Amino acid sequence: MAKLPSNLVVKTHSPGRHRLLVGGLVLALLASSYGLFEFGRIRGGYDLLDSREQISQRDREIAQLSRQIEQLRDEVVLLETSSGIDGQAHEQIEERLQVLQGTIQEQAEDLAFYKGIISPEDGQAGLKIRDFAVESGSGPGQYLVKIVLIQAKDHGRQVSGVVDLSVDGQLAGEGKALALKDVRETAETAGALAFSFRYFQEIEEVLSLPQGFEPEKINIEVRPKGRSARTIRKSFDWQLPPDGSSDQ
Repeated sequence: MAKLPSNLVVKTHSPGRHRLLVGGLVLALLASSYGLFEFGRIRGGYDLLDSREQISQRDREIAQLSRQIEQLRDEVVLLETSSGIDGQAHEQIEERLQVLQGTIQEQAEDLAFYKGIISPEDGQAGLKIRDFAVESGSGPGQYLVKIVLIQAKDHGRQVSGVVDLSVDGQLAGEGKALALKDVRETAETAGALAFSFRYFQEIEEVLSLPQGFEPEKINIEVRPKGRSARTIRKSFDWQLPPDGSSDQ
């Protein structure tokens, strides 16, 4: 019998395992995409997370998908060492894993949002400012302000009222405060921003700041209707996202 060369490496090609791995990824992506679709329906108003059991179920689904990611990564390592998976297939699998991880992250963020509505961490019911963000607008001095209001725990009635705001900053080296009527870009230059919802509402408004004005802080005042309603006041630092830039 002829002696095999000492540098010869024998690798077993297992197309069935490769197909199984890819199939597992597809199933995981489908399951994750369905979960994201459900959250999209909730945001669109077709349905609402209104029970702790549904939240617990979504928690379990996210945990299961996370475990599946780890199992698939173990499969990739095994295939690399035992069957010599080719570079192109490896890249495809890694891309799909990244998509799956990104989708799970989106679901986790949505889940945290709805938990804040159904079962807030502080246990306090009522109207709250959940989120605030500011982004650069389409023109010089223009900014898009986003405010998310929620009604925590108590969803038996509609809550309505107005949101007013002001912007503190510097103009020509001096401190200056601008009221909403001074910076509102829309045609409705008078009055505050109206809201009316049962679970949550996102308010968006384009502000137009005067040339040379350097914003530092935004003050938000939420005034719900009703004799016993409590006004909410909160201030946020004026901070653009990492990819945003001031055009002042």
